[in-house]
Amino acid sequence: MKRACFTIISLLAFSALVFAVEEEEDEKSNAKPDAGGIVIEPSHGKIAEGDEITITFPRSMIADDLIDVANQPCPFVSNPKLDGTFLWKSETEGVFTVTGLVADAHHRLTLARGLKDANGKPFIAKDWSAEFNAPAFTITSDFKEEDELSARPQIYLTSTYTVRLADAIEHIYFQDRDSHQRLPVEIVLPGQDKTLSTTEGREFSVEPRQPLPVGHTYDLIVNGLVEAKSHHALPYLYVLPAGKTAPLEVAWVGAFNHALNKPSIDIKFNDNIDPAEATPEKIHVDPPVKGMKFLPGTDDVTVTGDFDLKQRYKVTDRTERRARLRTRFRIALGGDVPAKRIVSHLPLVSGVRARATGIALRLFPGQHAARNVEARGDSRGEIARGHRARR
Repeated sequence: MKRACFTIISLLAFSALVFAVEEEEDEKSNAKPDAGGIVIEPSHGKIAEGDEITITFPRSMIADDLIDVANQPCPFVSNPKLDGTFLWKSETEGVFTVTGLVADAHHRLTLARGLKDANGKPFIAKDWSAEFNAPAFTITSDFKEEDELSARPQIYLTSTYTVRLADAIEHIYFQDRDSHQRLPVEIVLPGQDKTLSTTEGREFSVEPRQPLPVGHTYDLIVNGLVEAKSHHALPYLYVLPAGKTAPLEVAWVGAFNHALNKPSIDIKFNDNIDPAEATPEKIHVDPPVKGMKFLPGTDDVTVTGDFDLKQRYKVTDRTERRARLRTRFRIALGGDVPAKRIVSHLPLVSGVRARATGIALRLFPGQHAARNVEARGDSRGEIARGHRARR
């Protein structure tokens, strides 16, 4: 009973505190947005770039020929300055579109000096004013810290205000958590445009200019970035934990024998690779295959050629991203036989074992001893593409 009473008293006290804060805010503001018969919508609160403020006067303010004419003088002014465009929608109503404001500022609107109505008479609304608050300058991201960070992570950032991309390059960087070494970034714009086709933006991605060294833990830092118009600096040091870079590993190796395509071997990696690494010196197939070609993707390599469906092939991979990895596999390409035995010589790195799904070998963390696995044949030899090894 005592606990229930205490809870009720606490709630009442909290409610009273909230109302007290609201009343205090109202007392601080002496704005009169409805003075003189003027109606402004919204009349208070927060505003941001792109918002519209509609003001309506009690009598005609312009002639008919000025309705919907762009770039008309605004009937009110702001302190500090509020950038935007004004358009009369009728003789009495106009719309102001906000294009720029001062970050985290308190904007106070008053009628423009010398304001006149449509008949040329002075329009006076004693003590009319309206007040608005601009949002704070912040940087945010949905990126979550990764246990196995890519060598070239791409992190998407959102700003509440437009920033100059050239400034972003100077004030955003990756930092080694232990040594505090700074690594510069480059800007990646939406639409996969990796050039600075525009000079400003509110949404963009950053990635390191060079691959991050393996085995280190990194944070993304935004330090001293300013917004483009009022040049107000970010009021805090933004630190985004990125994660620890991991060595390149093979996610899975698959033997494919599609009905309409030539047999092939696919090698899927856990990170992006250098296409120049897809060569016979780096990926060796034994016995040799006539007409062998290597088709590199973002994070995979497809090997094609005149494969013998009755032959078992050993694939040795030495593809590099940041650290060398040697992996050996023996795979069979026949697809019309109900069952096949696939022998896998596991990587010469610890913590990996193989499992067969369809007719493709997948790699999982675990053992590092040689192992025989069974695989069911499939006339199409299909397996889901793009599936990463489970951790």
